Amino acid sequence: LDADATGVPDFVEEAARRGDESLAAFATLGFRPPLPDGALGGDDRLDIYLRDLAGADGSFTADTCAQTPFTCSGHMTIENDFVGYSYPSVSMALRILTSHELFHAVQNAYDGDQPIAWSEGTAVWAEEVVFPEQSDFENLVAAFQAKPFRPFDRAGAGFGDLYPYGAALWPYFLEADVGAGVVAAAWVRCE
Repeated sequence: LDADATGVPDFVEEAARRGDESLAAFATLGFRPPLPDGALGGDDRLDIYLRDLAGADGSFTADTCAQTPFTCSGHMTIENDFVGYSYPSVSMALRILTSHELFHAVQNAYDGDQPIAWSEGTAVWAEEVVFPEQSDFENLVAAFQAKPFRPFDRAGAGFGDLYPYGAALWPYFLEADVGAGVVAAAWVRCE
């Protein structure tokens, strides 16, 4: 669908717009931009691919990594229409997925090898900060609160384990208790 007759599908335009909004918000919060990917995808900017995915709705994939510190450039892939997914709208899905997966690219500019609860938790936290009108954060926190005994740095339990995503409560608490900027400072310390 190209309702505005620009020659570019509206879905593609919105994905790009939501990506730009997310990156601008991350910069305002004091985060580094994603690492350039060299000539992959045609230029050095992070590439966003829209594909029909089976099961997952998006991902960040590292393409090239440095060892010390362990930083990576890469690309992200998100679902191309969200048909069959339970998002309230395509626009809301794009807000959630672009902010979440782009934040994984930001994380990889610091350290691409952090515990899953910290990496997924801060990615969900980033969704909430950039697009507070969505409810992904609120929906996922219960999975974290249901397991107060689980070690925060434990590896994920596989596909469908929502605890690491609900761990967004931790960076949310840190920002509320310590102050704005503490999550960005923590990522600097991760490297």
